[in-house]
Amino acid sequence: MSVARNPIAVICFCLGLMGGVPLLWGQSRPAPAGPVAPPLNATELNYGPGNYILTPQDQLRISVFGAPDMDTTARVDASGQINVPLLGALHVAGESVNDLQDRLARLWDRQYLQDAEVSIFLMEIHGANVVVTGAVQNPGVQQLLQPRTLSEVVAKAGGFGSDAGGSVILSRPGKPDLTISIRDLLGGKAPPVEVAAGDTVRVPQAAMVYVLGAVIKSGSFPISANQNISVLRALALAQGLTATASHQIGILHRSASGDHLQQVELNPIMQGKKPDIMLRANDIVVVPESTGKVAMAKAVAAAITGVPLYLVYHP
Repeated sequence: MSVARNPIAVICFCLGLMGGVPLLWGQSRPAPAGPVAPPLNATELNYGPGNYILTPQDQLRISVFGAPDMDTTARVDASGQINVPLLGALHVAGESVNDLQDRLARLWDRQYLQDAEVSIFLMEIHGANVVVTGAVQNPGVQQLLQPRTLSEVVAKAGGFGSDAGGSVILSRPGKPDLTISIRDLLGGKAPPVEVAAGDTVRVPQAAMVYVLGAVIKSGSFPISANQNISVLRALALAQGLTATASHQIGILHRSASGDHLQQVELNPIMQGKKPDIMLRANDIVVVPESTGKVAMAKAVAAAITGVPLYLVYHP
């Protein structure tokens, strides 16, 4: 049996050379998806600086409308306290910004100012870590030194990777996940979402198809969200066939129900006589070499090497 003419043998041979057997063949079947909670918008999840919980070393700018002499900048000390004009030391660690605004208004209104309108601006935030994982350029832990939106956090991680899927997921302890379309986020159609301490930002990788064998650039290629990719498109992404490639290829369709090998003749598809074939996530396209073309290439090479050099360069 000729390996070059047998797509199954070529698949096993190519995957073995590329170290792809454990990755592609050893993966467990994906478990059926369980029930998914309906997505919530940013308002329902209460994202926003007013809900930020104060921690030591945070720096605040406190302003009172109509009373500029009361404006002050305060940093939360190690014991969780700040010094406030006319009120002295107040313990604020563990309190939200909104709650502190209301408390200061009540305290000042009770003793010094009538109907005090208090505003608090977060100048620096310390001890507020956000984990960014998945298909970004620089995944890792970010410290929020000031309020950040989801877009800013992703930008600080170097932006989305080329293998990013179609969505970004924001997880907060005790809350349902918030899933936002990357297209909407980049296009400004998604509502601004404030990221808080303890959040996890995850960018799932896009589904992949694989092209191996007698192509210019074998490898994996992402599939855009909710889209498929055709055989000819996959071959184009692999920069086309080599000179010795066979036009009879194998496509390994992979799914949770099992693997299925399909043999395909490229010529009718390339000539428009047959429709192109659509690939699904994790499909593998393998292009074997043509025995006849390889033999011809070797014969030509041998003939050239047997001709004197002056005849090659001076016909």
